[in-house]
Amino acid sequence: MRQVALAAIMYAGDNRERFPSGLLSVGFSHACWINQAAFNYFNNQARVQTNCLTCSNKNRDGKWIRIQGTDVRVGFFCLWGLPTDKDKRPRDRNYGQTPAPYDSPQKTTDQGPYTALLADIIEIGNDVVGNASKVTSAPHTLSGARVSASGQLVEPQ
Repeated sequence: MRQVALAAIMYAGDNRERFPSGLLSVGFSHACWINQAAFNYFNNQARVQTNCLTCSNKNRDGKWIRIQGTDVRVGFFCLWGLPTDKDKRPRDRNYGQTPAPYDSPQKTTDQGPYTALLADIIEIGNDVVGNASKVTSAPHTLSGARVSASGQLVEPQ
């Protein structure tokens, strides 16, 4: 994650302090996917090795990096360049089991107590694995990576 954070900061340094856009070629944003322009920059200019974009616990079979169209699936949440400003909920509340709102940095000068650049990945009921959808995917459990069956919301341990 450190290598990717440094690469994102380098990207911003080369682009008037703006982080890569979170917008994907399919027309929406998703935190565990990056667009081809960011992927190309990370590989070619920042020299980030592809294995830095994976989660080592989820990449035991060597197939965690997925390229779908021009977008690339990575092994953690890339939280820059996302439209979190549209979520008007207060940032200082406890939302229990519901994902809490945060502030996605658009520029390197965006900072605050609810700003996040990168985060470990735990997807509760929103991942797609093969033909299964609505899969819980948690890479760091006591017994290693854990993935549920389609439609089952198995909590990460």
